[in-house]
Amino acid sequence: KRKDGSLVPVEISSKMLPDGRLQAIARDITERKQAEQKINLLAHTMQSVGECVSITDMDDIISFVNEAFLKTYGFSEGELIGKPIGIVRSPNNPPELIQKILPATMRGGWRGELLNKRKDGMEFPVSLSTSVVQDEQGKPIALVGVATDITERVESRNLVDKLSSALEQTADAVIVTDRKGVVEYVNPAFEQTTGYSKLEVVGKTPRILKSEVHPASFFERMWNRILEGEVFRGIFVNRKKNGDIFFEEKTISPLKDKNGHITHFVSAGRDITERKKIEEELRASEEKYRSLFEDLRDVVYESTPDGKLLSLNPAGIALFGYASKEEALALNIARDVYVNPAERENLQKVLSK
Repeated sequence: KRKDGSLVPVEISSKMLPDGRLQAIARDITERKQAEQKINLLAHTMQSVGECVSITDMDDIISFVNEAFLKTYGFSEGELIGKPIGIVRSPNNPPELIQKILPATMRGGWRGELLNKRKDGMEFPVSLSTSVVQDEQGKPIALVGVATDITERVESRNLVDKLSSALEQTADAVIVTDRKGVVEYVNPAFEQTTGYSKLEVVGKTPRILKSEVHPASFFERMWNRILEGEVFRGIFVNRKKNGDIFFEEKTISPLKDKNGHITHFVSAGRDITERKKIEEELRASEEKYRSLFEDLRDVVYESTPDGKLLSLNPAGIALFGYASKEEALALNIARDVYVNPAERENLQKVLSK
């Protein structure tokens, strides 16, 4: 205890002298205690972090690994201390990659991805960063490596690459937006369909495609449904970059994370303008045919092969003397209309063919 009452840690060495006096030598170890506390804090921190931490000497011989390292690689501490760090490296890494790590570490640090292996020999990808530990004089005394298992990240990246490849080749125009509707990706089919390039669309919203056909309520209903996690399917009337209107049959699907939260939306659309044009031509042709069917003075009817009437024009209804089309359609041409047996037999032959 100091005069002012504060405490000070000391290291004491004492002995009795021949004349009976006690000799004691005390050394202030405040700095040493502080250093020990820092070391303990650092050790606890290294044991607590989720990344795999290893410390090696300048010859890459392991002197320390944390709990996460042992758990990830499946070794015990005794199986690693004193062994070269190469014990966890996969032989399938390119030799030139492994040869770059130590020189780069000595120059200030290395960061990259490589294959490591567990005790059972199973390989897995890691993201590794390395650095040099220096003493008070700046002399390198150890090497530190911090590795993270990136198996899920690599698998996800591979899946994204495969999906991207598929999306690049599909004929449907694909848009990927974030939850707020900001475009993050469009495929070549989108560019070809709309006339907009990726640079003109990414970072914006698909509103540039909107025409004046759909009311605001249409888009409000659409967003409400997909924000609730539903898949929306519908036909949109959109506008190309050159101003042309086109019909698009579109599906909008929400993408969710592992917790079920919506993170993105994927829209896949197909230009059906030509199909709509053909449908319109068929509708016009059908109306023209029906008008001709209704106005013709000759009797025109359609029937099944056994003679049951399917349709009959007004001239036929009038000829047979029925009051309504529904009443006339109850007729069977072969049975009820042709009364001459020879004609009826001939009609049956024709209908059967």
